[in-house]
Amino acid sequence: MSSATPPLIILILSNIITPVLSHDNGHDAATMSDGGSRTEALPPSYFDLADHAAAMYAHITLMVVAWVLVLPLAVMLSLARSRYTLASQSVFLAFNALGVLVGAIYNAATPDLYPNNAHHKAGWVFTWIALAQVCIGLFGRTTRTILILGFIGLTSGAAAYGRLFEGRAIYGGMAHWIKGGVFFWLGIFTLGRWSGSFGELGWAWNARAGGSQDKWYPSAELVESALIFSYGATNVFLEHLSSTDKTWTPRDLEHVSITILFIGGGLLGVLVESTRARDLLYTTGTEVAFPAHEATRMDGERTEKQNAAEPPKHYDFSINPVPALVILLLGTTMSSHHQSTMDSTMMHKQWGNLLTGASIARGFTYVLVYLKPPRSILPSRPPTELVTSFCLITGGIIFMASSTDTVEGLRHYNLDAMFVYTVVTGIVGLLMAWVIIVLAVKGAAVRQQRRAQTSARTSNERQGV
Repeated sequence: MSSATPPLIILILSNIITPVLSHDNGHDAATMSDGGSRTEALPPSYFDLADHAAAMYAHITLMVVAWVLVLPLAVMLSLARSRYTLASQSVFLAFNALGVLVGAIYNAATPDLYPNNAHHKAGWVFTWIALAQVCIGLFGRTTRTILILGFIGLTSGAAAYGRLFEGRAIYGGMAHWIKGGVFFWLGIFTLGRWSGSFGELGWAWNARAGGSQDKWYPSAELVESALIFSYGATNVFLEHLSSTDKTWTPRDLEHVSITILFIGGGLLGVLVESTRARDLLYTTGTEVAFPAHEATRMDGERTEKQNAAEPPKHYDFSINPVPALVILLLGTTMSSHHQSTMDSTMMHKQWGNLLTGASIARGFTYVLVYLKPPRSILPSRPPTELVTSFCLITGGIIFMASSTDTVEGLRHYNLDAMFVYTVVTGIVGLLMAWVIIVLAVKGAAVRQQRRAQTSARTSNERQGV
C-alpha cells in the first residue's frame, strides 16, 4: 500500500465503515439537517455517567498514548529500519492491550448506553490489524497508513462516548466527520511536505534527485485534485440522506452544489496536472514555430527557434491553483452559511475562515515558487505552508465539531463556539510540534543506520585486506 496518499485512504476507509456505523435504535432526531435542533432532551451519555469515570479516563489516556505518541514513533523507526523498531512496537502493543483491557472492564461495569456502536467493533478490528502490522514489520516495514486507523478509532470513540449520530443522524454526522477528517489529514500531509517528506517525489517544493527525474511520479497537486474529486463524488447525497421525510430542501441543494464544485474542480485540477493534456495544449505554439514543411536540422546545432521553445523554468514545478481555489470557495461559502443556532453559525464561520486562510497561504507559496523555482534537492520549506498546514488541521477538527449532534452536546453542557476554537487551536499547536519531533526522530534513525552500515562495511573491508 502506498504511503503517499493518506488523505485518500481516510476517505475510502471512512466511507467503507459508514454502513457499519448506521444502526436503528429509535433515537432519531426531530431535525437532522445541518442546522436542525432537537425538541426533546438529549438521551443520557457516558459523559453523564459518574460511575467508574476513572476507568474511562484511563482508557482514553492509554489509547492516546498508544496511537498518538508511541505508534507514530514506531512507524518512523520502522521506515528507517532502525534496530529500535521492535522495542517501540512492543511498547505500543503493551499500551494498546492495557487500554483494551481497561475499556472491557469499564463496559462490563456500566450500562450499555450506546447499543451496537461502531467503536467497539472497530476497536477490536484495528487492534488485530495493528498486531498483524507489527508481525509483518518483523519481515518488512510498517506503512504510514496504519496511523489513520488510530484516527478513526479515536474519533469513533468520541462519538460513542458522547452518544452522537444515532439513527438517521449518522448521515449528517458522517458528512461532517469524513470531510473534516480529510482536511485534517491534508494538513498533516502538508506539514510533512514542508518538513521534507516525499522529497524523492519532488513534493517538498524541491528538485528531484537526478536518478528519479527520468521516472514519472504524480505531483502532490495531482493527488490533492484527485482527492477533491473523490471527496465530491462520494458525498453527493450524504447530507440529504439524513432527512426524515426525504424532501429536497434548499439546504440539500446547497450541499449538492458544493459536491458538484468539488467534482468539477477536482477534475479540472487533474487535467491541469496531466502531462499529456499540457503537451496537447502546446500544439498551437509549436505548430507556428515549427511548420510541417520546415526541414529539421540534423547537425546537432540548436536553432534559435528550438532555444525559444524550451519550457520555462517554473514548468518543472506544479503551480496548480485549482485545489486551493476550490477550498477557498468552500471556506467563503461556509463562513456565511446560516445555521439555526448562533454557536453552530459561529463554528461554521470559524472553519470557513480557516480554510480560506489556508488557500490564501497556498497562493503565496505558488507566488514564491513562480518567482524563484527551487533548484536544490533539499526541501525549500516555504514559510507560508506552515500557515496552510495549521489552518487545514484546525479547520478540519472544527469542521467535525460543527455537526448538529456535536453542537447540541456542547450547548447541553454550556460550552460555546469560542471554547471549541481556543481548545482546538492549542491542541493543533502541540500536534504540529509532535509531528515535527517524530519526523526528526526518523531522520536521526536513518543517519544512525547509515553510520552503522558504513562502519560495518569498513570493518569487512579491513578484514578482507
